[in-house]
Amino acid sequence: MRIYIHVQSAGRNGWPTLEGDGPSLNQALAYARVSTSAQAEEGVSLDAQLERIGAYCRAAGLDLVETIREEGVSGAMPLANRPGGRDVLRAVASHRGGHVIALKLGRLFRDAADALNQTRAWDKAGISLHLVDMGGQSLNTIPSTIHLIDG
Repeated sequence: MRIYIHVQSAGRNGWPTLEGDGPSLNQALAYARVSTSAQAEEGVSLDAQLERIGAYCRAAGLDLVETIREEGVSGAMPLANRPGGRDVLRAVASHRGGHVIALKLGRLFRDAADALNQTRAWDKAGISLHLVDMGGQSLNTIPSTIHLIDG
């Protein structure tokens, strides 16, 4: 049995990136959100979130081309119903970025169905979701393919 593993082409530092044509291959969109003004000042502020996202992009060889900031909006509201969420969806639909990056899952989604439906749609469109801090680890949905061939 031979095993073939294909990870989309490696970018800087060996991190995988998307293959294909178009301007969005290594272009990333950042999304940062806080629910309250107090959280913006005392919790993980918008600036702190964006600083960590920027560092992640530099390490991953991604070009951060757009930053979407949302203050005073609850994550319980579906992404498409938030002003900044609509901006993310429009940016992805207009191919301004092939990667959506947030600090944590809860910054983008609080509703499991919303998260599942949106990430499934992004996956079909070839858009990768990156979460900079997922329990102390980073996570991304950059596609890879594993083929098992008998023979």
